[in-house]
Amino acid sequence: MNGHHHLGVLLAHDISVEKALEKVERAYAKLDVKL
Repeated sequence: MNGHHHLGVLLAHDISVEKALEKVERAYAKLDVKL
């Protein structure tokens, strides 16, 4: 496994994590509205 491929995997993982966090934040925002 070369460094460039590994870096690409890390970047892709970071992007998916950011999207997941956005979904969580939206879910909490909806809960706050209901509460």
